[in-house]
Amino acid sequence: LYKKALDEYLDVYVLETSDKNLDMMFNKFAKYQSLYCRVYARCGFYQTSGAFGFRDQLQDMLCVMYSYPEYAREHILLCAAHQYLQGDVMHWWHPDPSKDEMGIRTRISDDLLWLPFVVERYIRITGDETVLFTPVSYLSSPSLEEWENDRYEKAEKTVEKESLYAHCVRALNASL
Repeated sequence: LYKKALDEYLDVYVLETSDKNLDMMFNKFAKYQSLYCRVYARCGFYQTSGAFGFRDQLQDMLCVMYSYPEYAREHILLCAAHQYLQGDVMHWWHPDPSKDEMGIRTRISDDLLWLPFVVERYIRITGDETVLFTPVSYLSSPSLEEWENDRYEKAEKTVEKESLYAHCVRALNASL
């Protein structure tokens, strides 16, 4: 069953060039690494802690969404739920089944723009505009103090939910 599912994932689209090494890298290794190593195992080169990385795994969804769009959609919504009310995001977090997730709030600015960028790509590739209307909660915690570059914390999920579209707008406004 596992091999069948993996083959289906890898074979959705195939590159054929005169360079068989490039074909193997593109058709097997890169797609496998994006989903199984980076997303499922969360063991990329800079990701040894097993945490979800907001920016990094949204980038991985750019590869995954062609073969496994339903997972890309789910992951986009997971990332949106790790956006603060102020528009910034939890840079990385450790998942916890009890939902007492711990993560880091930072001043890293490029994280914010990956959400609207990947959402736009997802819609362009899948045609699924309904994702924009999906309600998603935010995180709530005090803003970083002027002297803080980052803070490892447990942020609270808000009861308030807004559409994914509103999350994207909030990210764009915060980045401006």
